[in-house]
Amino acid sequence: MTDPIPPPPQVLTAFGALEPSVRLPGGQGQTYRSGDLIFKPAPFPPEIVWQASIHDQIPQVGFRIAQPLPARDGAWIVHGWWAQQRLDGEPAPGRWAEIIAAARAFHAATRRLARPAFLATKTDRWAIADRAAWQEAPLVSSPQSQAALSRLTALLRPLGLPSQLIHGDLAGNVLFADPAPPAVIDLALYWRPAAFALAVIAVDALVWGGARPDILTLLDPDPQIPQLLVRAALRRIMEYGDRPEAAEVAAYAEVITLLETLCA
Repeated sequence: MTDPIPPPPQVLTAFGALEPSVRLPGGQGQTYRSGDLIFKPAPFPPEIVWQASIHDQIPQVGFRIAQPLPARDGAWIVHGWWAQQRLDGEPAPGRWAEIIAAARAFHAATRRLARPAFLATKTDRWAIADRAAWQEAPLVSSPQSQAALSRLTALLRPLGLPSQLIHGDLAGNVLFADPAPPAVIDLALYWRPAAFALAVIAVDALVWGGARPDILTLLDPDPQIPQLLVRAALRRIMEYGDRPEAAEVAAYAEVITLLETLCA
């Protein structure tokens, strides 16, 4: 794996940054801070431009989101980088009830937003995995993941829930700076049922966050929740691509067994 490349000096200058950039944890190792500015690569410009255009349409009640910032010449992206304001806060794995509450507040605020056209054209591995989990694209398995994916797909049943704009990767992307509202960062946008975002949080918490199965009591009391959890586990496993590590897939074994019980 190659070392991350920080934003070049001309990018910092374009956005008015006055301090050297420092790499931050998370963000796939590609997020940098300079003073009160956060810099990230923009591999898919239509998404960044869209986020900037609708920021003011999202009422921040019960959560905070970062303001995308234009460069001095008004451009949103400069040499493949974009910038946004820094939000105070630190991640707090384990505060699952508060993370789920922030997720509910965020999705209440995005409920009326129209579906962005760019979602249909995304071809990164996360978008592909999401479509496959929802049976909109072929499922791609590997020797390491075939058995787990077969068990999960056997549980799939039709769903009739309405979709909206969601953040589909919230378990590690909520920051806390009490008493301020939680900050929702690193928007990973999908067009799915709002409760699916909560299901992804729950699966992540169970597999990687040390949560116990009773975290499921924090989700909506809907009989379709087990189906959302199945799709969340499918998506997460397929996000590894066609060559996951055996240990990565094995981490989902207990969750898959739990889902088989819930769907029985």
